[in-house]
Amino acid sequence: MEMNEGEVFDRWTILKMKRRFDQKAESEFRRFDEEVMALLTAKRYGSQKEMTDLVNHMVDLMEANAKIWNLEASLRQEFKDDPNNTGEVTDAEFGRRAKAIREHNKLRVEAKAKIDRLFGRVPDVKVNHASQ
Repeated sequence: MEMNEGEVFDRWTILKMKRRFDQKAESEFRRFDEEVMALLTAKRYGSQKEMTDLVNHMVDLMEANAKIWNLEASLRQEFKDDPNNTGEVTDAEFGRRAKAIREHNKLRVEAKAKIDRLFGRVPDVKVNHASQ
């Protein structure tokens, strides 16, 4: 199944981070990097604003994915040497972080939809989903 452009850029931003911690992600990143470069090269930009909008949406994806990554890692307590790691996560703190993840995911879904529209696609819309 073919992926919409928003999904390709989303996976690319995630793999860009993941490859720093997981060598297996490097080859997958290279594949997506080639796909992103092909999309950027083939895209016919209607205006300078359209090109700027695409870059801004890519940055929004990177930011949202980085924040989600950090929050999820903190819930799993992956980074034991993190000075913000205070040990056990209370249920209230777990809930606060989960809500923050949901809010960042809304921004991520919005950025993906905007990228899809720039490429003339109909964005993937999940009905009655928390990210909407």
